[in-house]
Amino acid sequence: MKFYERAEVKDALAYLRLAGRPEDDLAFRRVVNVPARGIGQATLDRIAKAARESGNSWWEVSANPPAELTDRARTALSRFRAIVSELSERARSEPPSALLEHLLEATGYAALYDKSEDSEDVARRENLAELVSSAREFERRSGEDATLAEYLDSVSLATDADAAGGGRGVTLSTLHAAKGLEFPVVFVVGLEEGYLPHGQSAEDEEELEEERRLLYVGMTRAKDQLSLTLARRRLVFGRVQPRMESRFVVEVPAESVEERAFGGGRFGTAAGAGPWGLSPRHSPEDESQEVDLPGTGELKRGRRVRHPRYGYGVILAQEGSGDETRLTVYFDRAGKKKFVARYADLTPA
Repeated sequence: MKFYERAEVKDALAYLRLAGRPEDDLAFRRVVNVPARGIGQATLDRIAKAARESGNSWWEVSANPPAELTDRARTALSRFRAIVSELSERARSEPPSALLEHLLEATGYAALYDKSEDSEDVARRENLAELVSSAREFERRSGEDATLAEYLDSVSLATDADAAGGGRGVTLSTLHAAKGLEFPVVFVVGLEEGYLPHGQSAEDEEELEEERRLLYVGMTRAKDQLSLTLARRRLVFGRVQPRMESRFVVEVPAESVEERAFGGGRFGTAAGAGPWGLSPRHSPEDESQEVDLPGTGELKRGRRVRHPRYGYGVILAQEGSGDETRLTVYFDRAGKKKFVARYADLTPA
């Protein structure tokens, strides 16, 4: 299932759409009783009937609900409206990621899965966290003043692109779903502790062996070429975190691997390294060293630059260093914007 088709992701986005436009009937119907707050089908049928007869939106009808509604339903509607009204107010000043984090707590949606040990619930919570990460990534690329409407537009474009896919292209698959299939070229990505093996499997020998078998399944899907990749740093739950390579990396016979590394510097081959040029002894403490950011060396104050969305501009200020370098850019058409340099997608003009 595609990421934006998952129920929990659709629910969170529906709350965001309501925050931006409470008159969105589709969004209203989707989450008015999510999580369950005592608004049953009979209540929804009466609201729908009142909306048809009056020509008003469900949001407008819910402000003065039909007389036949029970006191419990009226109270539940009032609480729902209070949540949405608060989100609408916050949407005027908060970035999309902060709004998402708040709504997951305020609606009780996050609490549905936080204490559950069911694997499906764990996956749902991780999907919601990844949605927050996607919003943070959007803000990094679009500037600190990115709006909720702009983020929702970007999500719509992503889902439209998914819907338009088909024919020749890249197949995205889990390791489980890849069983029995073959492809000329295969990329197995995310060979990092916490991903493969998954954090919940790392301390259980039986689960760990299953994860190892899954990796074998993924590797043997390739007919001609297999690429195995990992990241030294990754955006996890909305924050850049150091990553440790998977314990499975060193189990791949070195003589069977063509070693490649990207980015230069500390990303190059190291003495005593595993097949990917990364030391198996790599630990998060290594990330305390400052790393040069490829492509940002020419982005200095006074330099004229180009952004794929905002067009041409000039760098007015530069603050910080390394991963935290921030740039203030004045664009000819869009005015002043602020970026984290490594995510800014700026090129010298």
